Amino acid sequence: MQKNVILKVIVGGDGGVGKSTYLQRYCSDVFLGDTKLTVGVDFLTKIVTYKEMSFTFALWDLGGQDQFRFILKSYIRGAHVGLVFFALDRVQSFINLREWIPLLRDENVDLPLILIGTKADLEDEGNRVPDNDIQDLMAEHDIIDYIRTSSKTGENITLPMDRIAVYFYENNLVGI
Repeated sequence: MQKNVILKVIVGGDGGVGKSTYLQRYCSDVFLGDTKLTVGVDFLTKIVTYKEMSFTFALWDLGGQDQFRFILKSYIRGAHVGLVFFALDRVQSFINLREWIPLLRDENVDLPLILIGTKADLEDEGNRVPDNDIQDLMAEHDIIDYIRTSSKTGENITLPMDRIAVYFYENNLVGI
């Protein structure tokens, strides 16, 4: 018999970095190049199977604009894991992760996080986040993985969620 585990996944990062576009590509395999501003929170689900486990991901897409941050605390409560996004073509969105990471971990300082670099198809050598800065941020905040993605090309779209399933299974955290 297959065991089903429901995981609340919170998705944070600056507005315009591609969180909603990523989630649409992941959940429905459709690239939407003109998504609308997420007001407050949006909610999607996706089921993934790993070994004998079935994971239902409840994906909470948090609005990235400053004016929505005051309401985000109530949506973060009860999260099992977080995805923190920055756009590979916007260095400032990476710098702002220093605000996003504590916000996502406000309720649980040990919340597992995966770092997602979006818009890999737009990455420019002259305007990119240095790899050593990414590694430093991961070490400083105990981030479990870093994955470069492109919602446009489909590059690594399933990898973050597959990584979550493996992480919870291999660390025997499936009894949540």
